[in-house]
This record gives sequence, structure tokens and C-alpha cells, in this order.
Amino acid sequence: MLLTGAASGIGRATALLLAGSGWRCVLVDREADGLAQLMPQLPAPSGIEHLARVVDLTEADASEALAEGMPPLDAMIHNAGISDTSGTALTDQPASQLQRVLDLNLRAPERLTSACLPLLRPGARIVNVASGAGLQAIPWRGAYSPSKAGLIALTQALAAARPDLVVNVLCPGF
Repeated sequence: MLLTGAASGIGRATALLLAGSGWRCVLVDREADGLAQLMPQLPAPSGIEHLARVVDLTEADASEALAEGMPPLDAMIHNAGISDTSGTALTDQPASQLQRVLDLNLRAPERLTSACLPLLRPGARIVNVASGAGLQAIPWRGAYSPSKAGLIALTQALAAARPDLVVNVLCPGF
């Protein structure tokens, strides 16, 4: 099972839950310290070795590099994401800020899924963590709502295109 955004918050709690349920976890985050603190806390029944990968998924080639040498996967959870706390409207946001939010919240799940498709076992699960803000826009969070709405649509498109996989989206609120 591959989990992005594993070093904190929802990702950290998910890693602990899944490892405790016997899953072998490949944990991905750009925060090396957070991953290093998490790894010793993960239950690991004999024969299971969890993996940690420090990766900035906003980099275009990061997904391909991450997929190299990856074990076969039963599940992928795209949890990594960033919000926008600038308090600016989308139209007032610098292009670089808009691009970073879109790269992590929308492009990274698409790139990583594409890179890992050959590694997915039959019937594998893909879970994309979007947000309630993708269903009801928050006007002063810049690109956050559009990026999460795009992730919802991307999930729906992938589910329709790949009925051999189980593809879902979660939309947690505050």
C-alpha cells in the first residue's frame, strides 16, 4: 500500500491504522523528519518491512522516480495536499502559487497513478483525498477549491475508465 502525505495529519493517522491492520506500507512525504519520527511507531508483524520515501511530488519527474523499484501494490492513497491560507481570491493569486497548489493537489495524484499502474495488482484500490471544498468552493482560498474539485472529477474519470480497479474519493471537512 502506497500512502502520500504520510508524515502528518490524516496521512499519519492512516499509516498507523493500516500498519496496525497488517498492511505493508510505502510511506511518501517531502518531510523527512516527520517520516523518520513515524516509522518506529508503525506496528510491523514479522516479515513486513515498511518503506519510507522522501519525495516532493510537485516535481514533474518525482512520480516516475518513485515508481522505480516499488513493490507490487494492492492500494494507493493520494493524501498529500496543500491548502492556501493566503486569503486571496483565485484571480489575485500569483501564477507560481496557483501552479504549486495544482501540482500537488491535482497533478501529483494523476502522475503517480500513471507511473504506478503497472504495479497495481488486479482489483487494487485507489483512494484520492479531496475535500469538502471541492464540492462547495471557498472563495478566499485561491486554487484550493478548484484543485480539489478537479481531483474529484479525475477520480470519477479514472473509475469509469478502469473498472478493473476500485477508485474512490474522500471529501473530508474541517
